Amino acid sequence: MEQAYRLNPKNDKIATEYAGLLFMRGDFFSVKKVLEEILSRNPSYGPGRKLAALAAELGKKSEFADIIERLKEKSEHKAILRQVKEEADEKNRPSI
Repeated sequence: MEQAYRLNPKNDKIATEYAGLLFMRGDFFSVKKVLEEILSRNPSYGPGRKLAALAAELGKKSEFADIIERLKEKSEHKAILRQVKEEADEKNRPSI
């Protein structure tokens, strides 16, 4: 994934997947940098917004506050946060 990102850093899908990988590794400085690049090109790009919301929700609010503030549509951001929470709840719900 890192090589794919280096070859095509302006591909939002690849960049978001790479940011997700960095997030899983705990490299929040790099996650923020990649997300800033994605959202500066395309502020309404859903997967990038969703990852930024997830990072903020998981206790990195101070590191991602400026990205979250730049997200234009506050109501859409809240909807994304709700969706992230619902998906997390669904994954954590025991199966019967």
